[in-house]
This record gives sequence, C-alpha cells and structure tokens, in this order.
Amino acid sequence: GEQAHSGFPEIAYTRYASTLLQKGYKVARIEQTETPDMMNDRLKTMSRMATKFDKVVRREVCRVTTKGTQTFSFLDGDATEAKSNFLLGIAEKEDSSEGCSTYGVCFVDTSIGKFHARQFTDDRYSSRLRTLIAHYTPVQVLLERGKCSQKTNQLINNNLISVTKEFLAPGSEFWESGKTLKRLAEEDYFRSEDELVWPDTIKKMISDSDSLGLTAADEYNLAVRALGSVTWYLQFCLLDTDLLTMKNFEEYTPLDDNVVKARSTVFTGKQHMVLDGVTLANLDVTENSSNGTLEGTLLQRLDQCSTPFGRRLLKQWLCAPLCNPESINDRLNGVEDLMESQDIVAEVIEMMKKIPDLERILNRIHSLGLSKKKNHPDSRAIFFDEAKYSKKKIEEFLSTLEGFKTSFNIALKFKERVKSFKSKLLQKTLTLVSVQEQNGVFPDLKDEIVFFENAFDHNKAKKDGVIVPNKGVDPDYDKAKLDIKMTERKLDKYLDEQRDRISCRQMVFWGSGKNRFQLEIPESALKRVPDEYDLKSSKKGWKRFWTSDIQDMLAELVEAEDRKDVAQRDCMRRIFESFDERYKIWDTTVQCVAVLDVLVAMAQYSRCGDGIMCRPEVVAIETNQEPFIEIREARHPCVVRTFGGGDFIPNDTVIGIADENDMETDTEDHSSSKVVLVTGPNMGGKSTLMRQVGLITIIAQMGCYVPAEKCRMTPVDRVFTRLGASDRIMAGESTFFVELSETAAILQHATKHSLVLMDELGRGTATYDGTAIACSVVQELSSNIACRTLFSTHYHSLVEEFSHDPNIRLGHMACMVENEDKDPTQETITFLYKFTKGACPKSYGFNAAKLANIPDEIIRVAVKKSKEFEESIERLRMIRSVWNNGKKESLILMQNQTRVS
Repeated sequence: GEQAHSGFPEIAYTRYASTLLQKGYKVARIEQTETPDMMNDRLKTMSRMATKFDKVVRREVCRVTTKGTQTFSFLDGDATEAKSNFLLGIAEKEDSSEGCSTYGVCFVDTSIGKFHARQFTDDRYSSRLRTLIAHYTPVQVLLERGKCSQKTNQLINNNLISVTKEFLAPGSEFWESGKTLKRLAEEDYFRSEDELVWPDTIKKMISDSDSLGLTAADEYNLAVRALGSVTWYLQFCLLDTDLLTMKNFEEYTPLDDNVVKARSTVFTGKQHMVLDGVTLANLDVTENSSNGTLEGTLLQRLDQCSTPFGRRLLKQWLCAPLCNPESINDRLNGVEDLMESQDIVAEVIEMMKKIPDLERILNRIHSLGLSKKKNHPDSRAIFFDEAKYSKKKIEEFLSTLEGFKTSFNIALKFKERVKSFKSKLLQKTLTLVSVQEQNGVFPDLKDEIVFFENAFDHNKAKKDGVIVPNKGVDPDYDKAKLDIKMTERKLDKYLDEQRDRISCRQMVFWGSGKNRFQLEIPESALKRVPDEYDLKSSKKGWKRFWTSDIQDMLAELVEAEDRKDVAQRDCMRRIFESFDERYKIWDTTVQCVAVLDVLVAMAQYSRCGDGIMCRPEVVAIETNQEPFIEIREARHPCVVRTFGGGDFIPNDTVIGIADENDMETDTEDHSSSKVVLVTGPNMGGKSTLMRQVGLITIIAQMGCYVPAEKCRMTPVDRVFTRLGASDRIMAGESTFFVELSETAAILQHATKHSLVLMDELGRGTATYDGTAIACSVVQELSSNIACRTLFSTHYHSLVEEFSHDPNIRLGHMACMVENEDKDPTQETITFLYKFTKGACPKSYGFNAAKLANIPDEIIRVAVKKSKEFEESIERLRMIRSVWNNGKKESLILMQNQTRVS
C-alpha cells in the first residue's frame, strides 16, 4: 500500500516487487488500517499504560504475493505478459509393488481464477504427471512434507529447476480430504442465499454415501486433498475469497485418459493427440530446450495472435492437437474462410490489438465487486489517496467495457459473411446467440453494453474518481435521492404555509449543516410569531426560529442524505458486482474472441509462410485402412536457412504406403513399410528431418496449413521422440539410462497409430550392447507395434540386418564426397540435405572431427585404426560365412592358408 512504502515512487515499488518475485521471494502488501484519531481512541480504552509501541497507527498484511499467486490487481499494475502462472498442488499415493503412483492434482492460474483438479493413476515413469507439467507449467508447486516419493521429488526437481517448491505440513497445511470439504462448506465461498451450493466439479468428487457431503469419493480422494493444499495456501495469501467465490472449477483430463490400450483399436471421437513432456522438449514446441526461451520454437513461429487470451489458447491447441479428422477439417475450413476474407480480417486484427486482457480483468472486477468480510484486513484498509486508486479502477473498468464493445463489433463485422463460411466452428463462434436458426454462441451484448454505458457519467467519473449512478442503476441510491427530494418539497411547502400564517413573505430558510432550515423572520413581523416557534439565533433586524416539525423533517432529510452517501460510496462496488453477475456472458465472449484470434493467427501463418504452404489431408481411418504419412517437398517450420546460410532444402517423407515417385524397382516389396531406417553422415540433417516430420504432423492436426507441397496422412494419436543425449546427474541417471527410460515409455504406450522418432538409440553404451538394443527395439517397432517410425542410426549392421525386412525401408541423407581415398585430412564432404532411398555407406565421422578442429595427426591415426577394425570384422564375417556354408576340405584349406599368412 501507499503507506507501506511512503516516499517510494509507486512505479519503482512495483518494479522492485516484481524483481523480488522473480528471485523467489514472497512480497507482502501492507496497508494502514487505523487513522491517528482511531489510534487515540484505542489508547484511551487500554487497561494498561500505553507504551511507545502502542502509539503507532496499526498496519496489517492485506495480501501475500508469490510467483504462483499473482493477480495483477489495480494496485499491482497491468499484466505485462500473456503467459499463465500456475500454482500446482500434488498429492501422491505410491504403489510399492509396481513402482507406480496415483496422483491427485489441483492447479490454478490466480490471475484468471480457473481451478483444475483430477486424480489419475500413472506409470512407473510418471508419464502423465510429466505431460501435465509440460502443458501447464507451474511457477510454484505445493507438496506434502515427507509424503512424496523419491521418484516424484526427482521429477519435480529435474523438470522444474527454477520453480518455487513449498513443502506443507501434513494435516495442518496439506489438508485431508474430509477437512478440505468441511472448511469449504463452513466458509461463504459457495453459499447462495445462505444455502451451500457446491460447484458441479466438486460435487462430482463427493461420495454419494455421505448425506452431509463431507467425504470425498475414493476415486477423487487425492484430488480433494490437492485442492485442500491450494485452498490453505490461498488463505495464507489472503486470496481465497477472491478466487474460490468465482466457482470456476473444471475437471482436468489427461490427454491419454480415454486411449484404449489395444494396439489394433481404431480410435474415433473428439480425442486429442498426446504430446508428453519429453516430446514437447525434444521438438522445441513451446520452449527452447537450450535456453528455455521462445526463440526458435513452434509456438513462436505460429504466434501471430493479437490478444493475450488468444495466445494462451494457441498454446493449449498446440499442446493438444486434434485426432478427429472431421474436427481437423472443420478448423482447416475456418482457416480457409478467413484467408478468403482478408478485407475483414485486416480490420479485425487492428480491432483485436486494442482489446486488453479481458480474461484477467474479469477476475479483478470480481474481486472489486465482493463485499469484503469484516475479518479481512482489506475491509479496514485506509487509502489516504483513495481518489487516485478509484480513478485507476474506473479507467480499467471503462477500458474493459470498451474491450467488450469492440469484441461485439467484431462479431457484427462478420454478420453477413459468416453465413457463407464452410467451418461450423467459425460459424458458431461468430454468430450471435440471438440468431437461433444458426446455433450461434456469441453473446448478444447490446443490452449489457447500453446498460453500463448509461449507468453513470463516464467522463465525470474518470475526472473525480467517484461514480454517481444514473437513475435506475442503484435502487438504494435512487430511493435515498427520492426521499431527499420529497423531504425538501415538504420543507418548501411548510415554508409557504408559515409565510401565510404570519403574513410575512420575507420569511426564508437560513443555515447550513445541522443548523439548516431556521426560519429567518424580520423584526417587523415578530409580533405575529406563534408561541411554538423556538428562537435559535439572531442578527441585527432578524430573528431565527425552529419548530418541532422542522426538526422532524430535518432528521428525515439527514437520514436520507446519509443513506445516499453510503449508497454512493458503495456504488462503485455495486457496479462491479452487477458486471460480475454477468460473468458467464463476458467469459463466453472472451472464449469466442480467443478462438477467432487463434484461427486468424493460423490463417496468417498459412497465407504468409516461408515458401509453398498446403492444406493437409487427414484421412479418416477405415476398417482396413493402415496408418500412413505422405509429405512432399516439406520444410522445417522453424528453420528458414541451412547451417551454411543457403535456402532450406525440402524433402519427401513417405511411411506406410508406396512411394509413387520412386522409379526404381526392387525385387522385394517395401511399399507399405512402417519403419524407415535413416542413415547418413554426421551433421547431414537426420535429426532435422525427424523433427520436421514431427512438427508438420502437429501443425496438420492443429488444423493449420503446413510448409509442404503435399501432406496426406491418417491421424496420429501420439508423437514419441527419443532425440538428443543428456544425463540427469542430480537424479543419478546416466545418459544411457535416460535413453532406455524414454525408449521403455515408447514401447509401453505406443499404438499402431502413433508416430515414433528415434535418433541414434544405443550410443550411450558399448558398441555391441548399443547395436543389440537398437536392433531389438527396431524389431519390436516393426513386428509387434507396427507404428510409423523414423529410426536414425550410425550402426550400419542394422541396415544389413533389416535390409530384407518388408516392413522396413532404408533411406539416407545424401552427401557428395571428394578426395575420399586420399589423405583423410583432405577429404571434403558437401551435405546435400536431401533424403533419398537406400543406405549411406559410411557415417563420415572424421569429417566432423575435422570440422571440430581435431589435429590432423590424430585424425590420420584414427583412420588407420578404423581400417584395422573394419578388416578384422570383415575376416570374422568371412569365417562365419564359410563355417556355416562350407565343407570340411574348404575349412582345412582355409586353416592352412591362415597359418601360412
């Protein structure tokens, strides 16, 4: 508060608080809750001698703000970023027999006020929990002290390194489920007219067998406990009433919750593609894996949104692409509709850029409209410059009203055009709910906007910092104002009656404040003054009187004026409360504009992408339809130039169907192979190709155009990646262990409709071990799982092993080699970055050594050793071949030749 940082400029204070939050500190807002007069009154009533410590005006903590409880109120300043800051509570029950866990989670973005809660079982790798924290990355985590497993602690520490962890005491801070429901029921969070009305999501979590509603259902026990931890922490931060009274609860559903484990199952319905935390990190979808920023990410490439809430929705769509071809095609139709309506879209983009963060402001207005409880310090806070803060509130409210007015005008812009749109989603989003025959969902805000525009004089309110309601807005204010007018009329009428009574037209009312309405009479008329007149004051030539009737009417007037002042002081809160009562209308408007904003952003990317963009064709899976991907002349969505600075080289990728561009004929049929073994030189572009395929798949199923000449595919239910190599030293996990853990998760969860991208599996261990593991994994992916796979390797023995497997196709990144048989230090390789058929004969690792400035002499020695290894292996191969196929005489002859040599 202002008194808490007296003499410290408000902007500087806000920046200082922001800096403290970034460093992980808690910031307390302290307000003065006592005036000097109130202090003196308190001192007079003390039963003991006042000390110097008592002779200080009282100050109280009104809010504790942490990284996970930021709300961006009018005191905190405007929200400067669109990123969500989630506070996450986790309750865990460990299954010691299998190493799995059941988790209860509750997370909330306090700047918006939407709670998500759920209980789910997880595998031994905690795949679902990893995916949750990747999709809804928290900035603060609440854990039960001493109750979390070592596995969960390591996961949180490794994946959320810079995130604040709060370990709450079991029972007293991290509540049991029964205590959570009891405390929620005892407070006024969910009471309506003194009746407890549970939000639907929480009601679903309560056991049907408990008529009192204080016992959680078994399948939601941990979820309610997680909600209890969040509730306690919000109470600690004095933020519970502001957020819980919004009753904005949703049940979180893991993306793979409804995925049937049978690998042959044809999935249907409105499911989403699963992108777990490993895949999001490996593909740099939402965060750059090297430095944690947005630079070079798919989110940055697609983000051309104009509103903060649109950006948040884009991230949700990006983390959970669609699987239903009908829904995907409907989004694509929406993108095309907007691409064909550039005249309106260009104007709408400029309109959306002026809209503030309405989603967060709705939370602020809800807080400002609440009647603060008497036990909340905010109800006692004294602002010595209250007009300043009132002006801020009014300015923000008016900008909010203008934002919704702009949103409504955006819908009206499409009023005529929307009828011709092919997309049902876009039609519903932009059609007013009042147009019943078109099933629109956009609220008709005309009446609401007119009501609040005429509720008070906006210019006067911004100038004075006080809202004076117009007639019909505040019943209490209107009643008090009417009573004042009626009492004043009665007084005027009484004055006329007294003038006639004493025949003196010069009689007037005199006085101010509590001495108002004295009858001022000239001395010439004093003889006619009745006895009931009570002399109050006088001046030369005049006497002033009161009567009992005047005193009664004055008392009525003062009482009405007091009611008017109280109503006017509370009018701002009532205006906000009235606005908040229409929350569902405003929130629906925000969601509609967010959908439009994301579709416009995807349309802008589809129209103005680098190079040729095409509409992906997502083919519905029929009974006998085998999964496939066909991408022609595709480019990496986030890479425009090659390492050398040239244009990006496009490539074809065909998996699961015959390549119609393949003019060569083989004696063996690999046309429907699901697995593609990718070989090629180091730095030749294998990893880029694999990431490119993964990202294009994600973009296609988001419902957006892709950077390719052609893209045709069946839906992918999940993208798995095993890319890069790193250890988790703090968890005691080696590079090879991390590789195998990720591989195990793939083998456990992949179905025939998945897309698997595996890069150089096995390089973290001995050559023979790594080759054997890579070989067996390829065999499993090819024969049993039979999912679409790109498997890059430098183990060329794998190529020989699977060259005749009809379900495995060979491909390599082409290169041009000069001076190959001469001095190895003079060998030159030109990367063509072109994916072509067949296997690459070598990995050309010495070229990478040369580029890394390894000394020439070391490279020459390495080449010599390499040739010795190759000759040794070749001799062993010849011996094995002869042994398996040869006769006794041939073996004796070979043995003699070997002795001679």
